[in-house]
Amino acid sequence: MENLLYFGLLNKWSRAEAKRRAERMMAVLNLTPYAERLTQTLSRGMKQKLAFAIALVNYPHLANA
Repeated sequence: MENLLYFGLLNKWSRAEAKRRAERMMAVLNLTPYAERLTQTLSRGMKQKLAFAIALVNYPHLANA
């Protein structure tokens, strides 16, 4: 979750907005169970999913399609 928050804050969103979007992306991509895990402990596939979530966090309408 920290990664998604970081990229949200880079976009100059409020912390609340960044958290809302990060939680939404994690839910859409089924990453919620891994929210508290360090990135280096994730499998390669989960890291790819996280990278996809980071890319989509700026475009939430694409995740809803």
